[in-house]
Amino acid sequence: GAAIVNTPITYETTYDDPERDAMYAPGTQWHLDHVDPGRFLTYTWAPYDANFGLSSMHGQTVTNPVPQFDKVGLYKLKYRVPDNPRPDNAAFDSYRKYSEDYEQYLIVHRIPEAPFTLHIEPDGTVGWTDLSFDPDRCYAHGNCQPDFAANNGIYAKKFYYITPSGVKKDSKLVRPLEGGEYTVAMAVRDENKAWSDWYVQTIQIDQPVAPNHPPTVWLTFPNGTYAEPSHVSLQPTLTWNQADIDPNTIFSTFNLCVYDVSNNPVECVTNRDMSTPLTSWAWTMETPLAMGQKYSVQVQISDGESWSDWSNIGWMSTNSPPVAYMTFPYGTQAAPNIVNTLRPELTWHQTDPDIGYVLYWYEIQITNEANDVMIYDSGKTWQNTTSTTGRMTVPVDLPTGQKMRVRVKVWDQYGAESNWSPQTWMMINRPPHADFDWTPKPAFEGDTITLINQSTDPDGDPLTFQWQIEGPDYHSIQVTTNALIPASVTDYHPGDYVVTLTATDPYGASDTMTKIVQVGDLSVEGFVRHTAQWDLNRKAYNRLKSGEDERPRPVEVFWSGEAFVLEAKTNEKASQVHASMTYTELQSVLTSTNLTDWTAQMYRSDFESLPDQEYTFQFRAVWSNGHVETAARTIRVSNPWTEFTSSVRKE
Repeated sequence: GAAIVNTPITYETTYDDPERDAMYAPGTQWHLDHVDPGRFLTYTWAPYDANFGLSSMHGQTVTNPVPQFDKVGLYKLKYRVPDNPRPDNAAFDSYRKYSEDYEQYLIVHRIPEAPFTLHIEPDGTVGWTDLSFDPDRCYAHGNCQPDFAANNGIYAKKFYYITPSGVKKDSKLVRPLEGGEYTVAMAVRDENKAWSDWYVQTIQIDQPVAPNHPPTVWLTFPNGTYAEPSHVSLQPTLTWNQADIDPNTIFSTFNLCVYDVSNNPVECVTNRDMSTPLTSWAWTMETPLAMGQKYSVQVQISDGESWSDWSNIGWMSTNSPPVAYMTFPYGTQAAPNIVNTLRPELTWHQTDPDIGYVLYWYEIQITNEANDVMIYDSGKTWQNTTSTTGRMTVPVDLPTGQKMRVRVKVWDQYGAESNWSPQTWMMINRPPHADFDWTPKPAFEGDTITLINQSTDPDGDPLTFQWQIEGPDYHSIQVTTNALIPASVTDYHPGDYVVTLTATDPYGASDTMTKIVQVGDLSVEGFVRHTAQWDLNRKAYNRLKSGEDERPRPVEVFWSGEAFVLEAKTNEKASQVHASMTYTELQSVLTSTNLTDWTAQMYRSDFESLPDQEYTFQFRAVWSNGHVETAARTIRVSNPWTEFTSSVRKE
């Protein structure tokens, strides 16, 4: 608002309470801050110097509104009142609560000045020298701040004069038709719509001018009819053409009125200054019109002496406001749409009830859950479309893990704007990435396999996990961060274990990774061989008897008294290998340099008396994880070793 310095002002206040409690008027508080005392020009001379500086009311809190302000500048006013839940019971006084502060800014300024001088032109008309100015912006006419140099801070003028015969006319005196003394007045209006006092001069007319012909005027916009009105914005610019058969006419002032369909005046202005020889003029309404309504317009002009007839009637209609609502996101606070990208595409439905509409702009706002932080505001953004679907990809990264409100509004080609759409809700939540590894690698039966979780979440959310393990004769569901396949499970159950890890964030987004953990088979193979010499002896004996190396005594047949060469092969490095022999209950520990090829020799002097029969050697391998594998090899003892020597002697 605006007020004049040292001039009484009027306040309008309202009070409402959702619980219908009464207002406690004695508790009313008005707080004043003189936030910009230097808003206007500084003066060091009277009378304006008294109006400059910091107000004596700066920083004060009072119980009644300040009736007038002593210094110019910008003020911030805060107003609040308490409620009175039980006016009839003082015991409830402590329950009185103040309203939130209602804040308003108030411009306090000086009124403009309207001095002028008059003189007689050679053609007998009255000439004007306008010296008006706004003292807030100009020290004098022609000595102004740069932004106000063109108009001296003056935005409108009005006039009247009184003829020597006592007739008052609300126009600018240019062509005096009577001899005698005229009383002439002018007032001017500043940027804050404050009018000056009337500045009054007199002028003596000795030689009246020739009779004046009244001017004519024709409204050019709006030019619609009642049935087909011109479409306009809420503050349209109205235009007209003006003419006068008298030469050198200066069109001084105009009257204009805008009516609703019931012929009630909506905005009427009188005696507005033009002071122009131009034959066309325009004026923009100062009072906003209502949406979706129809209005008529007429204008009247003056040449400073005579008024034209009222112009033709032009009809106009304000267009209806468009409507918009979000189509994505469409979630609620309790169930927001979950979006997995930092820059989502937002969509909305938009329409306008007017025929031939074009939607020029949109604005998207995204706020936090509490609605007190603006996360993103597109500002008024050009779209120029008739499409009922609007869309925009957010150009910045939105925060993750928090609920956000989204709303939209749109404007049509006439500047009519929709209401803000109802707020919808979304939340940015990117899904986690599930991954895992395991140890040991490679894994073998008897190993305890540790499944190592390597899952991540791009938003840093805490995750929960589920492991599903399917293997030979094994099924398990585990919900720990890491998981195990116990040694008791893999022992004697080699093969493929299918492991599936599912990682889930707090908002339900999940990811799954499946891998095959191969558990290798451990094995041992045992052999009982002849010593190198006895194997040569065996083959020599066979050739003697059959002419062949392997008949009649194959490799698994031994003479009693031979030593047994024990060999074992493990498919993976073992910790130890033992071999035992039936009947004798002898055991041997095999040795190895590479832990996969094992050897030992078993011999005892009483082997010469081993009876002819089969003997089984049991090989037992043990690995570092405790896994045990066995293998058996059976040989046959037939005849004492002397059979070989006697046969050689006989031959």
